[in-house]
Amino acid sequence: MKTEFKKKFLPNIALGFFFGSMLFSVCMYLISGIQPYRVYYFRSFDSDSVFSETRRAVAKPESGELEYYIDDILLGPITNRYKPLFAPGTSVEFCIKKGKELHLGLTAQALKPDSETCSIPDGVELLKKNIVSNFTNIKKIHIYIGGRPAGE
Repeated sequence: MKTEFKKKFLPNIALGFFFGSMLFSVCMYLISGIQPYRVYYFRSFDSDSVFSETRRAVAKPESGELEYYIDDILLGPITNRYKPLFAPGTSVEFCIKKGKELHLGLTAQALKPDSETCSIPDGVELLKKNIVSNFTNIKKIHIYIGGRPAGE
């Protein structure tokens, strides 16, 4: 009788634990909601290749999702073997979205690259790639550095 009880009792406890864990996971997922991830592209110090990082997006940033993303990417990579896009201290002067176009102004600090950062044209191209990859509703990006178009 005891062996038969053990044969039924242990599998039932295991199944109860499994389904309880599944129920807990589903409840936590529903409570926390979907938290999107953003992809960040950077050049590596070790090679000329472009590598990516993924970071969890902030649920409701005060400055707006696009502006928060741009501020975050200007801070640089988390991985210490990747190069920042622009010199430290570069920040956003203005960020204006009109339809599917974005006009983005960076401070003149971006004009001071060094061996630890990407070149200006490379940083501009990677910044555009980052924005277009993460915000598919933006089709054209105009970047200004120190008040002048980035191509000049």
